[in-house]
Amino acid sequence: MRDARRAGTASLFLLLVMVASLGTPASAAVMTLQAEADSFVLSSNLRANRGAATSLKIRNATKITYIRFQVPASGEQVSTATLRVFATQARCSLGVEVLRAANDTWGETTINWGNQPGTSGSVVASQTWTTKGYRAFDVTPAVSAGGPVSFVLRHAVGCDASGDVSVTSREASTNQPQLVVETISAPPDPACSDGIDNDADGLTDHPADPGCADAADTNETDLPPPPQPACSDGTDNDADGLTDHPADPGCADATDADETDLPPPSEEKVVVAAGDIACSPSMPYFSGSNPAKCQHRATADLLTGADAVLPLGDLQYPIGELDHFMAGYDPSWGLFASSTYPVVGNHEYDVPNAQGYFDYWASKGRPAGDIGGGYYVVDLGSWRLIALNSNCSPVPCKEGTTQNNFLELGLAPPTPPCILAFWHHPLFNSGQEHGAAMPSGARAFWDDLYAAGADLILNGHEHNYQRYAKQDPLGQPSESGIREFIVGTGGRGLYGLLDVKDANYETGNATDFGVLRLRLGESVYSWEFVGLNGTVLDAGGPVACN
Repeated sequence: MRDARRAGTASLFLLLVMVASLGTPASAAVMTLQAEADSFVLSSNLRANRGAATSLKIRNATKITYIRFQVPASGEQVSTATLRVFATQARCSLGVEVLRAANDTWGETTINWGNQPGTSGSVVASQTWTTKGYRAFDVTPAVSAGGPVSFVLRHAVGCDASGDVSVTSREASTNQPQLVVETISAPPDPACSDGIDNDADGLTDHPADPGCADAADTNETDLPPPPQPACSDGTDNDADGLTDHPADPGCADATDADETDLPPPSEEKVVVAAGDIACSPSMPYFSGSNPAKCQHRATADLLTGADAVLPLGDLQYPIGELDHFMAGYDPSWGLFASSTYPVVGNHEYDVPNAQGYFDYWASKGRPAGDIGGGYYVVDLGSWRLIALNSNCSPVPCKEGTTQNNFLELGLAPPTPPCILAFWHHPLFNSGQEHGAAMPSGARAFWDDLYAAGADLILNGHEHNYQRYAKQDPLGQPSESGIREFIVGTGGRGLYGLLDVKDANYETGNATDFGVLRLRLGESVYSWEFVGLNGTVLDAGGPVACN
């Protein structure tokens, strides 16, 4: 060891260099430390000490180098640490390894093969090289705080070098080993564990201060108290002249955070209608396999979400016997019986007194009118719905009859602002099958409905879809007239349309099964004719009621 050459200097030689550069935090410091001790040990001479040598040696498992540095306690955190040694070529493709020594108490002038401390932990860094010069090893994991740190340099396991790696020691006049340590300022203790009342509330740290979520919380400031709920803050937040619960109807209770009144429920009702609907199992194509026949199951799929379902007569084919109803109509449209308001058609009367029809609806607890009548009134939102029986032989329809008197009573003031009437046989009809017929009873219905300012008439019987402009009972256009829809597209089959249509006929469809979907609002209505795939085939509105 060359202590004489170092007379007058401390055993620890520390060069402290403060570096400020791009990529280095302003608070960072770089220390370049010189080794305080170095030596190598060799297996061929167990007691030999090489602490005074100017060149340290590494070869396979027979020559191992030790270097120790003293890292000053700066109070800062080590961000990087680099061991720099000046060495000849590595002499092994597997390279040279750097490990942490098992202890830092070995003496530079006393260490030998027999008393060397050995290694601790896994390899910290390794590399190989072929030219002479400084080699840099990243030893950051081994340097974490102030104090001594010793490194062991050896050939990687498996090396079989034929010569030594020579490393310049601290005793040499130039190119001594260095440990370059970069530090950064340690973060302050979190506010919630620093022993200081940072928010001056008289409470310090976690768990005493409610502003601390845990001891690692960096902000001790208490969260502001939640605002007083709108429904108990003494303020008329929605400016309706009413304050807080229970006075304000917008408040569910005193903890409600929103005083705004709920909007009134929508008056709009969705009504779905079609007639001429279900086949019986005895009929060909009952399964629906023929797309031109027996599509009652498919049209039933269009009823979902309706507030009211209006079957427009001829609900069950070929005749309206109860067992036919149960086998055909019930598993399809009957699934929506709880919201259904039916009218009777002519096929129902193929059974005396339409007994099967009335028995079916009685079993469902639904309005259908009395046996021998079949007419009734129901109010839906702002609309009055009037169900009538257009089979005028068993149930007379003309002026002065019981049914007609019932109609006039249902139209007498006060009535809701909008009126819809529905029955089976249409007065106006541009269909090929029944278009030449004009049922006399239907005319009597029209007279009274027109006089009362009714808005809509829905019919079936003709197996197609037709829409008419607003007209009077004589078929003349009228702004205050009634709009008629024929919707005989419920599933049984389809009929064609006449080449020459009625004067106020607007549009029709003789190729698609489907339903009429009405949206009945407060004093307005709109419509859609919806096909089996959900496609809207005709639409209009909103139109104001008369």
